[in-house]
Order: sequence, then structure tokens, then C-alpha cells
Amino acid sequence: MAGKGDRAKLEPTAKRLYIDGLSLTEIEERIGVSRQTLSVWKKRTQKPGEDFDEWDRARENKRGRAERLRSMFDEQMDYIEGLQPSARDSKLMDSLSKLCAIVERWDSLAEKERQRLREEALREAAENVKDEATRQGASAATIDSLRAAIMQGLNA
Repeated sequence: MAGKGDRAKLEPTAKRLYIDGLSLTEIEERIGVSRQTLSVWKKRTQKPGEDFDEWDRARENKRGRAERLRSMFDEQMDYIEGLQPSARDSKLMDSLSKLCAIVERWDSLAEKERQRLREEALREAAENVKDEATRQGASAATIDSLRAAIMQGLNA
């Protein structure tokens, strides 16, 4: 578990993971902060009289953009497919092509972000294991071996 005083470092990470779609339980497992503490951090960002806190609003905004882009693409595709081939002009096809490129770019960026988060989580885990092994008096060779085993996940 995270120690006292780690909030400044861990809260932004927890918020980012939540915005990216992880549950509080998954975040708890990943960064070692209790679900109850995460709930408190999350609740502190809620303004009086508002239904959602900052974490939920940011998550909805991120999810909303991707879903809206996909919906626009699907609607345009359905519309064009419903037209007679002779009615499919170059402007329509160009618009569809541009929208498709945006959706593909969004997907590519999302995949890169997922990979970055995975790498960051593995590095954090390796550092936490190193710190704990050092506290428990493990040898440098053992610590290096543990860290290497964790970091192999980057290549998997």
C-alpha cells in the first residue's frame, strides 16, 4: 500500500487512470492506494450542487469525443450506403474519407496512450518492488533480478 504523504504523486496518476476508464478497484490494485482513499480524493473534486465530480466529468468528456466521432462516421457511412451509386459524389466520399482518417488517428493515439500507461505502470511496479526488497535487505543481485523480471513485461 502507498504510504502517507504519497498523495501529491499518486492522486494525478489515479485521476488519469480513472479518466482512461479504469475502475477504482483496478486503480487500487495498480497503484496501491485503497479504494476508500481514491473515493475521498475523487469526492473532494465535486463542487456543491453539482452531480458529477471532476474525475467523472473528465472521463465523460474523453469517452464522449471518441463515441461522437464514431457515431458521426457510422451515420455518414449509413447515409452514403443508402444512396444510389450515381448519387455518391466526390464531396461526400471526401468527407467520409476525412472522417475515417480522424477516427483512425484517434484509435492510434488511444492505443499509444494505453501502451504508455502500461509501460508507466510496469516501471512504477518495478520501482516499488525495488524499494520494498531494499527495505527487506535483499541483495543487489536479487533486486536487479526482480526488476528485470518485471521489466520483461515491456517486451511482451
